[in-house]
Amino acid sequence: MSEYKTVQGDTFDIIALKIWGDEKKACHLLGANPGIKNLFFLNAGVSIIIPEIETTSMDPVPPWQR
Repeated sequence: MSEYKTVQGDTFDIIALKIWGDEKKACHLLGANPGIKNLFFLNAGVSIIIPEIETTSMDPVPPWQR
C-alpha cells in the first residue's frame, strides 16, 4: 500500500482517476479508508491509503503508476 496526500477539493473518484486512470475504481479507495469514506470533498493534506489492486494489461495506467 502507498499513501496519497490530498489537495483541496479532491474527491475519491478524482483521486482514483489520478492514480489508476479510472474514476470507477474509487470503491477501492473507499474500502481502504473507512474512517473518511463519508466525506464528499476532502481537505488539503489528508493522508489517503492507496491499496494495491489488480490491473489488467488493457488498463490505461502506465506501469510506473501501478
